[in-house]
Amino acid sequence: MKALAASISSQILAKFTNAVVPREILLLFAIILIAVIILALFYKTICHISKSYAQKSYTRSRLDEYTQTLLHQPGDSWTYFQKGLAHQEMKEHDQAIESFRLALQNHNGASGADEIHYHLGLSYNALQEKDLAFAEYKKIQAPDKAGELLNILLAVKT
Repeated sequence: MKALAASISSQILAKFTNAVVPREILLLFAIILIAVIILALFYKTICHISKSYAQKSYTRSRLDEYTQTLLHQPGDSWTYFQKGLAHQEMKEHDQAIESFRLALQNHNGASGADEIHYHLGLSYNALQEKDLAFAEYKKIQAPDKAGELLNILLAVKT
């Protein structure tokens, strides 16, 4: 970005070198332009960091809520699943796997098992446990969900 700012300022200087405007004013203009670009980049970085922190804080508070719910309603498959999703979002895949397994253990046979297997497969894949990820893929009944996971598992990372 510094190179871009320097290039722009040198282009501006080149265009106006023969103009009536004194060279010192053009140099001052170029310095101000570079400062504005640097400030804009700094602001963008701070906003990104702030947003990321807020998202992690929100997810962490959701994890706390799920943990509290499970203290009062042990064996709630849906809450274990939601807790697994929150861990997955935080890239805490070992904890996500534990929560997804508990969700399956407490699952009552109603719909939703495919989602649990799908997310288990994603977490195994993130931990480079391809055999375990493929085992979860084989348990998914819905063809579209199975295909989606298979595409992710077969994707070549660059």
